[in-house]
Amino acid sequence: MSGAVELNGTYQIRRDNLYIRFLKPESTKMNDSILDALTWTEKDEFESYELKNENGVSYHYKYLIKEDKLFVYRIDNGDLVKKVDHYDDKNGRHKTKYYLKKITE
Repeated sequence: MSGAVELNGTYQIRRDNLYIRFLKPESTKMNDSILDALTWTEKDEFESYELKNENGVSYHYKYLIKEDKLFVYRIDNGDLVKKVDHYDDKNGRHKTKYYLKKITE
């Protein structure tokens, strides 16, 4: 089993922002291996299920739509994530842009 968690929900696009609101699972019990695979921030956010509100839109996650990419906003303070620490054998530890990219299969 992979570490992915699937939830149902709705989304809205306002200006250049994508707002995602999850529908709280009623009787779904998460497998311990899935919980172990989540990072501490993902696990805390999923378990708290805290709803945010902006411009009349209730949401759990918010992304900026720009240049065919989805840029992530931080969960804790709502700031846009521009770069993150990254490590690879070629460059060592360095900052790199962070975004979600559409993948076609």
